[in-house]
Amino acid sequence: LAAADAQTFVLLDEIGVGTDPTQGAPLARAILEALIQTGARVAATTHYAEVKSLPASDGRFSIAAMQYAHGRPTYKVAPGLAGQSHAFAIAARLALDPAIIARARSLMDEGTRQIGDLMESLQAQQAETQLLRTELEKRERVLMERERKYEARRQSLQARKTRLEKEIADRFTRRLRDREAEVKGLIAALQKDPDLELAGRSLRRIKDIREDLAARAAPKVDVQPLPPKTLKAGDPVHVRSLGKRGVVAEVMGRERYVVKVGVLSMKLKRGDLARVDARGQVVAEAPPPPRTAARKQPVQKPPPRAQKVPRAELKGLRMEFNTLDLRGRRMDEALDALPTFLDKMTMEGRPVAFILHGHGTGVLKRAVREWLPKSAYIRAWRPCDPGEGGDAYTIVGLR
Repeated sequence: LAAADAQTFVLLDEIGVGTDPTQGAPLARAILEALIQTGARVAATTHYAEVKSLPASDGRFSIAAMQYAHGRPTYKVAPGLAGQSHAFAIAARLALDPAIIARARSLMDEGTRQIGDLMESLQAQQAETQLLRTELEKRERVLMERERKYEARRQSLQARKTRLEKEIADRFTRRLRDREAEVKGLIAALQKDPDLELAGRSLRRIKDIREDLAARAAPKVDVQPLPPKTLKAGDPVHVRSLGKRGVVAEVMGRERYVVKVGVLSMKLKRGDLARVDARGQVVAEAPPPPRTAARKQPVQKPPPRAQKVPRAELKGLRMEFNTLDLRGRRMDEALDALPTFLDKMTMEGRPVAFILHGHGTGVLKRAVREWLPKSAYIRAWRPCDPGEGGDAYTIVGLR
């Protein structure tokens, strides 16, 4: 005690034993309090209940127990718990006569025995809880390690994907430069020698280059190809060489079609056309089988003329986006605007459209309604009812 100070660490094992517990316990407590008063750090073991109760009355002390579960020590510290003596359990392990152990239990104070049993049960539960906690922590570490590996794998795959995309882009860029140089060479040759045969060969080569680059730049369609299907007038199509949507205006036969793209009409082969489904998506098609012999294809008839129908057969909701206002336009301007508008509505997949021609003298209305049955875009038409805007409007059903 005389040498103890704030730099001292004192270890005491079973302080106060070897004498009457009624005197040994108070003596042990007094010694501990004196050591703490010097500022020393003290670690002491004891079986005395009076010493174990020190933390409850003096905040300078704390307590911990060595775990004891199922009659055996676990050699783990349980902070905050007061340990119990396990004399009976140890005696049983040492094969002491059970009758003697039972007699010893009966001689204990009832309250002391109950508290001892309760503390032993609590320590066993705490030991089991600690085991579960340790197992959960182990599983958490395993899961975190798996998550780390998965994240590393994901980053590796993402880096590989980025690298491959860059390689593909670089290859395409190099190919594009090569093709540009080839086209420039063809143009230079034509400028030096404007020969008609050379011009024809150059144009064919430029077309081949354009188709090659378009095929490489086109997105891949990840679906099973469908067999080519004969197109008919009014079918929406995708023009591969232009990368634009159009509508078949006429079937010429021999797999050739007149296609209207915007306000332009052009003759195209079936191989340059792709079907478009109801959702407006391009349908992947297998290439047509090689033709073994040239056979004359029957020319399909143009679509039937659009018929005037009753209200029950043609219904729709008139909105600003599906209505064409022709009021105030000259006759030729109005009739020129109709194909463009109907083409737009067809390309957007609209089932119906409305034309506002007004009443006026009735000349524009009559001209519009005489033109409608001739249009390849239209399958049916009728004047609008009063609830739809009246006779100043005409509703048309699109193919």
